[in-house]
Amino acid sequence: MSNGDESDPHSTGTVTSTWFDARATSYGDIHGGGTQRYGLTTAALSTALFNDGYICGTCYEIMCANDPQWCLPRSIKITDTILSSPDYSKTINTLCNPPQKHFELSLQMFLKIAKGKAGVVPVKCRRIPCAKIGGVKFEIRDDPNEQLILAYNIGGVGDIKATRKQDRMDNNDEEMGTKLGARG
Repeated sequence: MSNGDESDPHSTGTVTSTWFDARATSYGDIHGGGTQRYGLTTAALSTALFNDGYICGTCYEIMCANDPQWCLPRSIKITDTILSSPDYSKTINTLCNPPQKHFELSLQMFLKIAKGKAGVVPVKCRRIPCAKIGGVKFEIRDDPNEQLILAYNIGGVGDIKATRKQDRMDNNDEEMGTKLGARG
């Protein structure tokens, strides 16, 4: 697996003051419905930005740019948490397919930088340090086919290198797999 293109600071763990171009759209409703319980200040990233999960948990500052009809004059700060899955069956309207750099923001966050009817807007983005308080938190979700453990409130890229679980009955431990998010 690749750790990203070292010449491209957004694809590695590098915090930078350099702004780069991307696009953004929204998902969910104004109350946070459809955000998969990750929270309103999180975003799904396109394949080109997500870098196989190696930058899951990084923070960005994003502002709408170069579209005065739709842009509002402010920026937002978000944490990336999940891959916005590409659709290789399409050749047009492929926001999340490589090489597109794209953020899917909760509707509430999107409306802070763009007008609601904008749809997709051009944005300027940069990696920023994450400001998390209280340490790493875990949420356990039971599913009929698997047990899901969501690690969140992570301070930044690379803070979690791998996860393991230990069986109480036999004291054996094993590496946990990844369904969504960072690859361990």
